[in-house]
Amino acid sequence: MPNYNLDEITKADKWVVDAASGAIIGLSSGGAFTQFTSSTQNPWSIVLAGAPAVLTNPVLQFTNSVNNYTQIAIQNKSAGVNASVDLIAYPDNVTSSDLTGFCNVGITSSGFSQAAYAITGSNDAYLFGSAPTGAGKVGNLIIATDSTGSANSIRFATNGFNSTSNFRFQITNTGATVVSGTLGYATGAGGAVTQITSRTTGVTLSKGTGQITMFTAAGSATAASFTVTNTLVAATDIIVCTQNGGTNQYVFATTAAAGSFVVTFFTTGGVASDAPIINFAVIKGVAA
Repeated sequence: MPNYNLDEITKADKWVVDAASGAIIGLSSGGAFTQFTSSTQNPWSIVLAGAPAVLTNPVLQFTNSVNNYTQIAIQNKSAGVNASVDLIAYPDNVTSSDLTGFCNVGITSSGFSQAAYAITGSNDAYLFGSAPTGAGKVGNLIIATDSTGSANSIRFATNGFNSTSNFRFQITNTGATVVSGTLGYATGAGGAVTQITSRTTGVTLSKGTGQITMFTAAGSATAASFTVTNTLVAATDIIVCTQNGGTNQYVFATTAAAGSFVVTFFTTGGVASDAPIINFAVIKGVAA
């Protein structure tokens, strides 16, 4: 689309006027014609090529027809620590402050580093949802598809746009599936703790996944247990335990409660003195 500045308009440029109403409907400049239309359905419409669709209540509509991408572009040239580019929508009950109550899609600058938005680094693209401050504001971020398509899935991909092998995860109309790769916790979600005093001494580790190093002792064929205090656990959760080190040891979670779970262990007959390592993961569950 041509850029028009008032000081660049010359005598050779022509405003296009509707013969019936006398309204300006476009501008002809250098052989290019930019059409401006105004109607109930399209209050402000800029047509470069093609016939505009009749949309419901647009404030501004652009129409083009080209065998390439058509874009509305915005760029912030600052590389400052607070710099970003954002397209934002606000609800009716945002009146005096825009710090909360928005839907925001944007990208940070090359030098971005802001504590209030520490989850984003430099040149990170993001989609944020924020409810207005105050009681009763739900603030959900809804990502959904309609039933009008042939698949209607939500698909997630990483590491490039050019290959279907980069699809990692998808949510279909029948459930969620891993397309490629693995499903689980990422680095930073886990932790580690070492048992002291005895193999029945409780430990505390409030992480969704992690490792428990058991107290060094001889194995026993008699089952024994210890409690793991973990504030992330609910009574409906499923705890998965596997042995990562040690010999002849069976380990499994026998009880999940609000704020803890119990690990039970025994050997298959070996009595070697060692310090088995237990890997665990919390899978969130519900009763309804």
